[in-house]
Amino acid sequence: MGLPWRVAFALQADGWILRSHITWIKKAPMPESVRNRPSRATEDVFLLAKDPKYYYNNQAIRERSGANLKNYWILGPEPSEVEHPAAFPTELARRCILLGSRPGDTVLDPFSGSGATGVAAAELQRQAILIELNPHYAHQSLQRIQKGVQQRLWG
Repeated sequence: MGLPWRVAFALQADGWILRSHITWIKKAPMPESVRNRPSRATEDVFLLAKDPKYYYNNQAIRERSGANLKNYWILGPEPSEVEHPAAFPTELARRCILLGSRPGDTVLDPFSGSGATGVAAAELQRQAILIELNPHYAHQSLQRIQKGVQQRLWG
């Protein structure tokens, strides 16, 4: 259906600048019982900016060779106590936060889900605004973030 691209184009129409499209290649994608198309094993990540002079720290994450980060990220699942059908790796949020914000900045996740963005933001000394419509997932997310903060503070 191209929904992620439709959102990206709608944001462009609203004045946002589409700077990059990143393909997240999932090491262990959710199985699909489809027979009329390939199963999905990727997700779209968009780098958008409101101003042409936006902050981007290309030194925050580098390829192993030291080269600039590529626009495909191969990331796998992480062990988690949170039961969520579409949890994404904290590393995905961590990369986005490191590349596009400074310590003390605030990051927004309008689809908080399992709380990965909140966990990464806390670890990286950022504030986070998380939005989640499902009360069960919102509660799980809050518990996960609080546990992560406590572990960081107390070891």
